[in-house]
Amino acid sequence: MEHAELYAQSNSNQYKDNEKILQEYKNKLNWVENEQILDIGCGTGNTTVDLILPIIPKSASLTGIDISKDMIKFAQKTYKNDKLRFTTLDIAADNVTEILGNETFNKIFSFYCLHWIPDQRKAAENIWKLLKTGGMALIVFIAKSSLFSLYKWLSEQPKWKEYMLDVNNYASYQDVQNPCEIYSELLHATGFKVIECYEKETSVNARTIKELEKALKAVNPFINRMPIDIQGEYMNCLMNKILDHNLVKTNESEPQNISYIKPNQLLITYCQKIS
Repeated sequence: MEHAELYAQSNSNQYKDNEKILQEYKNKLNWVENEQILDIGCGTGNTTVDLILPIIPKSASLTGIDISKDMIKFAQKTYKNDKLRFTTLDIAADNVTEILGNETFNKIFSFYCLHWIPDQRKAAENIWKLLKTGGMALIVFIAKSSLFSLYKWLSEQPKWKEYMLDVNNYASYQDVQNPCEIYSELLHATGFKVIECYEKETSVNARTIKELEKALKAVNPFINRMPIDIQGEYMNCLMNKILDHNLVKTNESEPQNISYIKPNQLLITYCQKIS
C-alpha cells in the first residue's frame, strides 16, 4: 500500500469510523500527564493528528508507525509538531522493541491496520511488549469483508495469480464464525485483559464508482507488485466483480452515484496489559 496521496484523498470512510469510535472511548482511557502514545498503522497521519492528538493530554507525546515508507514520508512532510514523530515500522517485526523500546507506551491505538498483518500472534505480542503494565490498547480492524472474498477469487485467475500468492495471509478472521472469541483468546494468552470486544457493521460509501475504485486501489496490497501497464486492467476486473456481485447499489436516475455498499464487519477491542 504505497499510494499515500491517493489514500489521503480516499480514506473518508475509515476516518469517520475512527472518529466515532474515539468519541466513544476517549473518556474511558484514564489519561494522565506525560503519557507516551502509539498509533499503529498510522497511514498518512490524518487520524493520528486530527483525531488522536486533540484528545490526549498536552504533556503527552505521540508516535505513529506504518509499514509503508510512502505513507510515513507523506505524514512527515504534511504534519509538523513537536509532540509528534512518524516512523516506518512493521508491528509484526522482530525488532519492534529495539526501535521503540520495552514498555514504552501508556496507550496504543490501531485503526484499520491489523487485518493486513499475517502474523496476528506476533503483532499481539509486540503490542504487549510495547505497553507499560496497566496500559490500554484500542484496536480496530476489519474482521470480515466481501472484498476479501473477491480478492480470493482474483487470486485464482491465471493473469493475477502470481501477484496474489499470499492472499490467504490477510484477513485472518474472514472465515471464522466468532472473530471476537478467537481474538480475545489470543489477547488473553498474550497477557491482556479484554475489557470489551464486539463486532460492528460499517458501510463503505462513495459518491461515484470511480471514487470507490480510487479508495480500493489506495489500500490494495497486491497492485504494486504488478507491471504498471496491467494495473488498470486489474482494477477494472475487481470493479466489474463488485458490480456483478451486487456489492454496490446505484441510483437508477444517476447510474454513477452509489447509494449503498454491502457493509464490512469491524472488530473493536479495548484491552489492558495486566502482566
